[in-house]
Amino acid sequence: MKPISTEAKKILSPGNATKYLRDAVPAVRISEFKFLEVNVGYCRAILPLNSFSSNQHGTHQALILGMAGDYTGGVALASILDAEPILGVHEVTANKGMSLWLIKSEMSYLRPSVEDAYIEAHVPKEKHELLIQRYHSGSTILLDIEMSFRTKNDQDVAKGTFRYYCKKKNLLMPSKSNRKADAMFEHIIKTSAKLIARLRFLESKKTNPLFIDQIANEVAGAQGKVIANRFLEILPELQLLVAGRTHHLDLTLIRTSDTIKQIVFVGVGLDYRIERHNENIQKKLVYSLDLREMLAYRKECSNQIDAISTIEQAQIQISCNFITESISEKLLNNGFDSKKASLFIFEGCSMYFSSKENNKILNEIGDLMRYNKNSLLWMDVIDEKVFDSDNPIVNKFLAGMARLGEPFIYGFNSNNEIIKQSGLCLINKSFATDFFKDENNEIYTLYSYNLFKSSSY
Repeated sequence: MKPISTEAKKILSPGNATKYLRDAVPAVRISEFKFLEVNVGYCRAILPLNSFSSNQHGTHQALILGMAGDYTGGVALASILDAEPILGVHEVTANKGMSLWLIKSEMSYLRPSVEDAYIEAHVPKEKHELLIQRYHSGSTILLDIEMSFRTKNDQDVAKGTFRYYCKKKNLLMPSKSNRKADAMFEHIIKTSAKLIARLRFLESKKTNPLFIDQIANEVAGAQGKVIANRFLEILPELQLLVAGRTHHLDLTLIRTSDTIKQIVFVGVGLDYRIERHNENIQKKLVYSLDLREMLAYRKECSNQIDAISTIEQAQIQISCNFITESISEKLLNNGFDSKKASLFIFEGCSMYFSSKENNKILNEIGDLMRYNKNSLLWMDVIDEKVFDSDNPIVNKFLAGMARLGEPFIYGFNSNNEIIKQSGLCLINKSFATDFFKDENNEIYTLYSYNLFKSSSY
């Protein structure tokens, strides 16, 4: 068998693969499951028989054996794709990372498993080249892998066939608006929105909260709670960053309530801010832009909230892919009047878009703002210095975001050409440290909440 490359060993050697997976999946850590051997297209692992992995009979619990098979087969497939990181397990980048899921399994249990189980997964060599070609061409991989479960003395305990889904993470989004989104892409955007909702709700639980957002807890649900707990274990700073930006934007809505006539959420997600600011949004037109799949899920959530107001129901929801479609065209076709004072809200997005993508989005917003001197853009950004920082706390934060599948890829500075080209002018900048005076962490000074006006005035 061909050994994996030196680069791949950084994430897929038995020791490293075990460490990364135990960090990501508590059940793997508690069961003491570990990888023993990884070669190209091959993986061997062990599931010890212990109090966690056993059932009432003192044998391996059937579905925990299945869990061990799931991860053994997944690593066997990943090893063929060399050093490509796995979303949710390793640090991913804007262009590098795979979405890898088990989507079907069939197990035959041959006898009770009464000792440590050794799991083997093998992908035939003749399939390797085709899998590599499909992956790097952007195609979806659906692969069945045969799995064996044996004792130390090679006695068969179980056999199974596990089907995997694999695709480049940056190609999950549909390239055209009329195409149905990949189920895995829908999962990612929903999970991200639930995470932010839960982080907002956590502020509400404090003794002296900056704001109260009970609806956020409802829409976050059980998954939002689980994913937020995981993020905060690795990135405890995240809750304060989200709370700070939420509060700053709340204050902006209050302070501009007399002049602003239209509010545009450029990426609304599961933000139910308009419910909390009912009195400041009365008689204003609210436009909520997001991907079609996100808006459909938001509607599903809204239908389950008893206290939802007519403001939420009256908002104009517009499906829009900010990269491939025109924000301006979408708004103007839905009654937006650029001559009226408008507040554009671009929250939690700029750091995930490339320079070119930010340029496109901000140019469109800036063009719509130039027709009224009172129009504003609220946007949170990270400073470009974050990518060159030698502060270990900052580097740990960036690595944590990448490992959790949300890598920052772009930062701004005060002289950013994109801001100038978009016809925007900064009028206010605040940081998390403005609201959390006792926090001493450089990341809080590199993440800012900004208010822009048109440079035409």
